[in-house]
Amino acid sequence: MSTSDDVLSVLLIEDNPNDATLIERHLRETTTVFIPGSVDVHHETTLTDGLDRLERDGLDLLLLDLGLPESSGIETFERIEGVVGNLPVIVLTGLQDEQAAVDLLQQGAQDYLNKASLDRDRLIKSVRYALERQDREAELRRTSEQLEVLNRILRHDLKNDLQVLTGWLDTAQMVADGENTYLDNALDTVEHMEEMTANTREYMQLVGGSEPMRLTTVRLDDLLSIECRKAESAYPDAEFDYPSTLPDIAVEANGMLSSVFRNLLNNAVQHCDKDVPQVTVSVETTDDVARVAVADNGPGIPDERKEQLFGKGKQGNKSNGTGIGLYLAETLVEEFGGRIWVADNDPEGTVFRVELNRE
Repeated sequence: MSTSDDVLSVLLIEDNPNDATLIERHLRETTTVFIPGSVDVHHETTLTDGLDRLERDGLDLLLLDLGLPESSGIETFERIEGVVGNLPVIVLTGLQDEQAAVDLLQQGAQDYLNKASLDRDRLIKSVRYALERQDREAELRRTSEQLEVLNRILRHDLKNDLQVLTGWLDTAQMVADGENTYLDNALDTVEHMEEMTANTREYMQLVGGSEPMRLTTVRLDDLLSIECRKAESAYPDAEFDYPSTLPDIAVEANGMLSSVFRNLLNNAVQHCDKDVPQVTVSVETTDDVARVAVADNGPGIPDERKEQLFGKGKQGNKSNGTGIGLYLAETLVEEFGGRIWVADNDPEGTVFRVELNRE
């Protein structure tokens, strides 16, 4: 609601008649471009009647007094949580309780106003910001839904089509008379598309999540061994040197940690300018952290490019990568509470280091 021609429908749940009259007057008699020109205030004095109206009427905003005959404090807000849906809620109280304010905002209230110091300007600003935040949150929900649709397409339809195409190309290679550069190039392109699809899908899963990323305990030793063996299979012309056995190493992360090392291993091969890319994986531990190093024998990265290397869409030197892999790796490591950086390898090449918190 952004124009003065709109009607703002407000539910006020307030048992004190003097407070209710003052709030209604503030809303109905104000003339400002910050909220719609016409305000329709529905006043209920009990939580039960307020809940009935919430379920019955289409509303734009709820002003909720925490001190009602049927309940008080945070309990009042908790009782309406399952009913309000996406309706913005501004909490009213006669108490000075900063901790309660923080708790309510964390639970979803848009604002927390003390009635003792409430004037027209403060109320109107609170209403304006609550409506603006509601609009932004609605747009974020729509974007998240669109990302989920695209995620499903990438996860199923495109992935399946690429697998079918790979099968056809493999068959064509087998029946071809001798080497066929065109078929080899086509297979390389399909592999590149599969990697880009996986990275994009995982990135959308990360940024499109409605909740903060949950961390669990991940066995780093098992995960590294699996990803190194996968890289050996994907790049038979490269040489991989990694520990055959590692002590039990548990870190704070989740299943997406495999994406971090898959992208680092892919990057180490893809940007290498040698006939035989050499990739070395090593692990160091302290009582608090585990550090994984992925080193290569490639051309190295100039100092002026190191800090920008993890930017979205950036690629390494002469890279055939997708441009999102390193950005995804950094984003995930930071979500895990760790850090990732790049340095020169001795005597040549680049080394990526990942530091993760141990469990």
